[in-house]
Amino acid sequence: DGYTPLQWTAQNDHKELMSLLICNGANVNHADKYGYYTPLYVAAGYGHIEIVLLLVSKGANVKRAPLALYLSAEHGHKQVALLLISLGENVNQVHHKGAPLHITVEKGHEEIAKLLITNGANVNRTDTCGRTPFLLAVIHNRKGLESVLLTNGANVNQADKNGWTPLYIAVH
Repeated sequence: DGYTPLQWTAQNDHKELMSLLICNGANVNHADKYGYYTPLYVAAGYGHIEIVLLLVSKGANVKRAPLALYLSAEHGHKQVALLLISLGENVNQVHHKGAPLHITVEKGHEEIAKLLITNGANVNRTDTCGRTPFLLAVIHNRKGLESVLLTNGANVNQADKNGWTPLYIAVH
């Protein structure tokens, strides 16, 4: 699969083995062949906060894993998301599908959505299809998230690239 031993230990939550690898010169910022799957990215996606803390303490660069917050939000790892935000991760960083708030709404993680919004997530930012988090909440029938987004200034009339508004989606 192209993973380095450090990425494998990050995925499988092997803190002691990771410490041993780092002590023997493993690069905590080494990415995979695609250039962005660093050990930090992998650990964040799997919600291994102890591994994330170890990597950061050993010099892992949060800026080398700009999608770690997106991945932790997607999988509902609130403590990892909170840690990454406290380390300066951009809550509005766009992934090919959108910002962390988009995937959080799509997956139904209300507490993470609140965390992102509290830390500056743009509730009206659009994804690559022109969809706002509110439109995604309507599409996925996330009533609690609809309320959270409305309370925080979501534009209920903003249409996507097809011209579909939240009202259009709700009616159809």
